[in-house]
Amino acid sequence: QGRAELAALCLERAYALAPAELAAGAGPEITRRVEELRTLADGVRGVAAAVIDAAGRGEATISEAQAGTVDHALGRLEAALRARALLGQSH
Repeated sequence: QGRAELAALCLERAYALAPAELAAGAGPEITRRVEELRTLADGVRGVAAAVIDAAGRGEATISEAQAGTVDHALGRLEAALRARALLGQSH
C-alpha cells in the first residue's frame, strides 16, 4: 500500500518540474507531449492531495481509480521522456 502513495507524491513533484524541462528548446512533437502532461497534471495533483489528506487522518490507502490515474500519468511522462531522447533533445 505505501508504495502507491509514495509513487503518487513523487509523480506530483515530477509533473511540477517536467513540463518546463521538456519544453526547453522542444520541437512540435515534444510540445504536444508537454501539453498532454499539463492536461494530466490536475489529476496527479488531486491524487497527491488525497494521499496527504488520508495520511493526516492516519490512513494509507489509494483507490483503484487513483492508482489508475497515477499509472496512466507515469506512462505518459515516460513516453515524453523517451520521445525527447529519441529526437536528440536531451539536456
